[in-house]
Amino acid sequence: MDVTEKIKEAFDILKDIDDYNNQLLGENGYISTCDKKIDFWEHYIELNDLKVTEAYKILREIKKLRLLRRKYKNDAEVIKVFNDNSAKMQNVNYRSILFTQVHKTKTRQDNAKYNYDAYTEEEFNNILGNKKKEVTLWTH
Repeated sequence: MDVTEKIKEAFDILKDIDDYNNQLLGENGYISTCDKKIDFWEHYIELNDLKVTEAYKILREIKKLRLLRRKYKNDAEVIKVFNDNSAKMQNVNYRSILFTQVHKTKTRQDNAKYNYDAYTEEEFNNILGNKKKEVTLWTH
């Protein structure tokens, strides 16, 4: 084993994570760009009359942006948990605790369920014209 090369690989991986985090959270980062695009479409909807086909295309684009934004936000949260606890990497006995904290965050994100907080379940179903609909969205 080339110890120097392994240490360099570890530093390179940490640098890649830091660079990605900066791309996520920067002023013109991935999350901000998604937010700006979503805002654009919300204002476009507000200020324009839409044909059904246009509305569908816009909704499809907003959904794509929201899913991308959620991925970026989840990644940023996992990186924050890692960075906040990275001192644990100094002690070999604490490294598994660090991984457990990162894994727990990721598992919580993957299993998040939507709560009816903006609408009651009845209001939600009335808007969609459904008697009962299973909701599969995230909550935070």
